[in-house]
Amino acid sequence: MWQGCVKLKRVLKVLRARGMNNDQIKFEEDLKTNKNTFD
Repeated sequence: MWQGCVKLKRVLKVLRARGMNNDQIKFEEDLKTNKNTFD
């Protein structure tokens, strides 16, 4: 389960590099808020 979280972070890093829109930024914030769900 934790490896999946690492994979998501890697995807988010790619999205940030490409330039994120507001929905993607909100999605990342939701992931931080719900971090326990991915642990």
